[in-house]
Amino acid sequence: MKELLRKAGQAVVAGALAVGVIASTTAVATAAPPGSVITSTPKRGMYCTLTTSVTAGFTHGDASCYNGLWPGEAGWYIVVTCVGGSTATSGAVSSSPYRWGSASAGWCWNGVRDIAIREL
Repeated sequence: MKELLRKAGQAVVAGALAVGVIASTTAVATAAPPGSVITSTPKRGMYCTLTTSVTAGFTHGDASCYNGLWPGEAGWYIVVTCVGGSTATSGAVSSSPYRWGSASAGWCWNGVRDIAIREL
């Protein structure tokens, strides 16, 4: 089951390369390097896989999260920290119960240092 979830998480939706800022004082964060699997986020207990992808020589941070709790949507976004310290923020994602949601952000020249899942 864990391998199945991992494979599903690697099928990251590539179209969400929105870079912006989301202001929220109630955001809860979990950060880890690419290649990590987060087995339970602090607020909603989501299962997340963190990966990277490359476009035109730039590395993006990607996350796929599974909302396994009923009821309600899980609102979240990612903050990608590049090697060198610059950051990028994805647009907000709403994951329905028992569904996957994906986000991507960052145009990192020297790679991705870490990816933070921020729950709303």
